[in-house]
Amino acid sequence: MLDHAFDGYNVCIFAYGQTGSGKSYTMSDCSFLSKINSFILVGKVNDLEEMGMIPRLCRDLFSRISENRENQQLNYTVEVQVFF
Repeated sequence: MLDHAFDGYNVCIFAYGQTGSGKSYTMSDCSFLSKINSFILVGKVNDLEEMGMIPRLCRDLFSRISENRENQQLNYTVEVQVFF
């Protein structure tokens, strides 16, 4: 998915399913906000194995952007919208 985003395509993740089937947990996990706050304040997140899709993709996205900082010909615009 990130490869397509870096190739210039828009990317969307959509979770659909029955109530209580685990959509929110899969996408974020139970303590998503506390882990995002931890990442912002400390720069790392513990329990990476428990992270949902959204925090993992955000982590990988910004890691790849950081790796490409040397290439000044690249400009990045990141927009993330999450609805629960």
